[in-house]
Amino acid sequence: MKLFSIQSTSEISEDSSMNALHRIAAEQSSRELGLVLSDLVVRNVNFHASDLTDLIAIQSNFCSCDCRGMKLIGSTFTQTTLKDISFTKAFLSKATFYRCSLIKIDFRAANLIRSEFTDVIFSDVTFAGADLNGASFENCDLRGQDLGEANLDGTQFFGCLLDDSVKMMVGAIVRESLS
Repeated sequence: MKLFSIQSTSEISEDSSMNALHRIAAEQSSRELGLVLSDLVVRNVNFHASDLTDLIAIQSNFCSCDCRGMKLIGSTFTQTTLKDISFTKAFLSKATFYRCSLIKIDFRAANLIRSEFTDVIFSDVTFAGADLNGASFENCDLRGQDLGEANLDGTQFFGCLLDDSVKMMVGAIVRESLS
């Protein structure tokens, strides 16, 4: 796989060089291109139904973006903040979120099968109706987050703080520690 890297301390918005990112993604098959975004601020960008499969985002910030129906299969987010984003009906299977902050995120009806969330901070996040089959959460505080009607078959929670209602959901595997 080829890698294309954008590393910047500047901001990308709907009116700036984000158009170049869309062109690159459209011209390249996701299997040929692994896009790496590092130290970047992405704000007010419409990614609706875009395919950025295998995206790698490191120490970046995404704010007020439309990611409905977007394909981010196998993508990795490390020390990245995602704020005020709709991932409604997005494809995030096998995505990895490591030491991220997820604030005002809408994962309604999203495909999060076998996704991993490790040391993630959640605030005002909804997973209502999301498919979390086989997903794992490790050392996360999920109290107060909306997991209503989410598919939790085989979803594992290791060392997480959970509302009692989540502990009782069918299919959820809850372990207090990793041992």
